[in-house]
Amino acid sequence: MKNQLYNLLTAKQSTLAAFLGESGIMPHPTGNGDNSEESWKKFLKEILPGKYGVDKGYVIDYEGNVSDQIDLIIYDALYSPFVLVSNTGEKFIPAEAIYAIVEVKPNIDKSNIEYANEKIQSVKNLKRSSRGMTCAGKRTEKRSLTHILGIILATNIDIVNDETIIKHLENNKNIDLGCAINGYSFVSIKNDDGSIKFEKTNKNESILGLFFNLNNELHEIGTVAAIDIRKYANALDSFDFDTKEDFRTNE
Repeated sequence: MKNQLYNLLTAKQSTLAAFLGESGIMPHPTGNGDNSEESWKKFLKEILPGKYGVDKGYVIDYEGNVSDQIDLIIYDALYSPFVLVSNTGEKFIPAEAIYAIVEVKPNIDKSNIEYANEKIQSVKNLKRSSRGMTCAGKRTEKRSLTHILGIILATNIDIVNDETIIKHLENNKNIDLGCAINGYSFVSIKNDDGSIKFEKTNKNESILGLFFNLNNELHEIGTVAAIDIRKYANALDSFDFDTKEDFRTNE
């Protein structure tokens, strides 16, 4: 007999599969894609802790460089000081706040893996700052920048041979996690020699795999580096912050 956690997550899997099935029969491809993204967005919000925001939009850095439009962005909703929203409702999220970039497709195949890899790279090309923090009255030095997870989500997967998908993932190293509801969930762990360690679930546990793999990878990351808000302010005429040091030295 399966435990209650298994039952709850597989029920979520069935519900999500039904929503994505409805997306597949929508007459307009734009409506199809939007419905799929909203279904995945709702699911991710349900399985992730409240510190993570999940939205569609763009990623922007302190020099004003902007990524490609991203289907879903998992970002810091607790410490990130701002998410900009344009008059047309488009969200621009600072590069420092990014935990993961998600591409949503009807199926996982070679071309969609390559497409998702390019979208993720458009975010990784942006500049990110880091700044020391004060926690419980103690000052800590700025931390190194964290890894940005690359994720592809779909209803189906056209690749049944493990050797084939491993080859695609070795050629598109920005993708760390994937999930096809009617196929399997996988994690792609990069080895120092350029190869990958590929692990996947069975069909019945694709959503459980995504739940555990994503939460585990986010735990490994911890908290993103603190944003240096001074660098964003210096884009305006009124400000000229000194960004050479983390803290004021005249106290």
